[in-house]
Amino acid sequence: MSWKIKSSGNNREAVKGDKKLQKIFYPENVAVIGVSENEGNLARNIVQNLINWEYKGNIYLVNPKGGFTFGRKIYKSVLEIEEEVDLAAILTPARTLPQILRECGEKGIERAAISTGGFSELDNRGKGLIEKVKEEARRYNIRFVGPNGIAVINTEIGLCLPFALVEKIPPGGNIALLAQSGGVGLSIIILLANENLHINKFVSLGNKDDLDEVDFLRYLKEDESTEIIILHLESITRGKEFVEIVREIEKPIILYKANTGGEVAKRAALSHTAALATDDRVVEAMCRQTGIIRVSQMHQIAKLSKMLTSLPPLKGNKIAAINVAGGWSVISSDCAEKNEFELPEISEKTTKGLKKYSRAGVIKFTNPLDLGDAFAPEAILRSFELSLEQENIDAVVSVFFDVEIQPNIIKFKFLAESLSSIFGNLGKKYNKPLIFCLISDRETYSLVNKAAPMAIFSNPEEMFELLAKYRDYFLRDKEDEKLSFKVNKSKVKKILRKNIKGKIPDLDGFEILRAYGINTVEPIHIKNAEILEEVSGKISYPQVMKICSPDILHKSDIDGIKIGIKNKREFKESYYEILKKVKENFPSARERGVLSYQMVEAGREVILGVKRDKSFGHVLMFGMGGIYVEILKDVSFRVIPFSLNDVRGMVKEVKSSSLLYGVRGEREADISYLIEVMFRISQLVNDFPEIAELDLNPLIVQEKGQKATCVDARIIVD
Repeated sequence: MSWKIKSSGNNREAVKGDKKLQKIFYPENVAVIGVSENEGNLARNIVQNLINWEYKGNIYLVNPKGGFTFGRKIYKSVLEIEEEVDLAAILTPARTLPQILRECGEKGIERAAISTGGFSELDNRGKGLIEKVKEEARRYNIRFVGPNGIAVINTEIGLCLPFALVEKIPPGGNIALLAQSGGVGLSIIILLANENLHINKFVSLGNKDDLDEVDFLRYLKEDESTEIIILHLESITRGKEFVEIVREIEKPIILYKANTGGEVAKRAALSHTAALATDDRVVEAMCRQTGIIRVSQMHQIAKLSKMLTSLPPLKGNKIAAINVAGGWSVISSDCAEKNEFELPEISEKTTKGLKKYSRAGVIKFTNPLDLGDAFAPEAILRSFELSLEQENIDAVVSVFFDVEIQPNIIKFKFLAESLSSIFGNLGKKYNKPLIFCLISDRETYSLVNKAAPMAIFSNPEEMFELLAKYRDYFLRDKEDEKLSFKVNKSKVKKILRKNIKGKIPDLDGFEILRAYGINTVEPIHIKNAEILEEVSGKISYPQVMKICSPDILHKSDIDGIKIGIKNKREFKESYYEILKKVKENFPSARERGVLSYQMVEAGREVILGVKRDKSFGHVLMFGMGGIYVEILKDVSFRVIPFSLNDVRGMVKEVKSSSLLYGVRGEREADISYLIEVMFRISQLVNDFPEIAELDLNPLIVQEKGQKATCVDARIIVD
């Protein structure tokens, strides 16, 4: 055979990625299993794609009925093929898959792309069938993509395995696309082409019953032909490993996450690719932590990709906004503020350089800059250059609209010719991003967008939104400092040994927290009237009293708590009233008396909670206490483990956290200790992964330097 896997111009031998994927992307030959002489046979499209794309390896056709098509013999089994086969592309009825994989295994084929549907996305019978497929794959050490997808594309070698006919994509692209849905993947490829961008590799992940996004990310990390990675995912099943590999990748990753809605969306995803929903707030937190650029609309993928391929990095947060009408300047100011950009003053040099273009002298040169009566191409281009020259400007944005003030002066079709030679050179000259929005008819916009070397936007709101994402990617702090502490693990082990499953008793819960250095109240356990009488005269007031029961998670819901108990008489009355209310409201609860402790000095109440996400593992939640959490849902999340900057951002992300920094004359709260508690909690659940849930609610944070105290805790283990 004349063609071999060598460099293909990209030094493939230097790839250090996962070798199990090499033959999926660079097979020297492919067996297409399921093709027939029938013109309506979908597997024929796979063969046609390989021919149209000029795939240089051998193509073997396989079908149990045999035959002859495309001028080639159809083998009845892969076992009849005399040569070695690197990759099997399979599109046959689901029931045939176990036997086909068995034959592939006997032939020595170790890689497969399975497009067949009808497995776990369909029904329970399909789930049983895919287990048989996986069993055969394990027996013969076969790794496969799919099922229920459209396989793989590698434009470098003309490998195109979808069962839909796909127009040939020119080689030389620098984008790798992993999509859980084949149809969505092909749609993204179209959107990229509209921006003059092309993929290098595409994988339709499908049901991910074997290889998944983690496997392919490991490969793409080292793939020299991949500079940008795009992900369309309906589920992330190996969340912890996903986070680990993403943190290692130094290439931009754009994520379009579907299956974020309610039960209807979950059911649709389940029937589509057997996807399990992950809490979308956890996904959002993970993106913040790892630097993944998340988009909410599919077309934003292409715009961001264009920005990443064509613009210099954004090195700061200060921009100049240049417009040709005062109204657009007002809108630009709004967009800048919403997306947290700064608008520095225009320098004296810039003002002087532009005044000569002002005909009526009615325009005030500020930022945003309204060119107004200086409405000429040379004024626009000069304003860009002067702004880019200004040291305290990191990027220039502009809004144009397609209008003709005077014949042949400002019809914006001139931009199509000037953009490549002038605008592109300006950005390179000053090494600063220059982007703009063009409000125009569809024909003009399309003409300019195709000609432009940078992203062109059709509305200013999206331009500012995506520029903010672009900024956040380049300005993210990659510092990975973590805090760890000396703790008493043996004490916690002893407590968990006697509490194997369910809710940890309150007293034990406080003991666990104190063993990890977290300040808590130290309650007295009042089991009966004798103890009540004994302690009522010894304690200091005011007191808080709570029901003690392994069955009651939310004490206030059944009137199982009293606060502000001022004296011995109220103390005794509270005891009997709590027991009475519990018996009335929750008669089946196992009552273990009450817990009582001295009220903690007033401070700012926060909630810290941990839940174990089925995909990402332990996740920390932070919020201000009371209505801010219960009604306003003003909370933030981070995947554990996290860095110091992660938790600092986590606190500021909560809108009501301004209360911690001091308002209306109040002193700042002890935020440093609050952050310390977050790390101590992280250390606790890392050391004891059997902890499924943990709540410190509330943790009362005192003034700066005075720490904080947990007054109620709930720990659940499984």
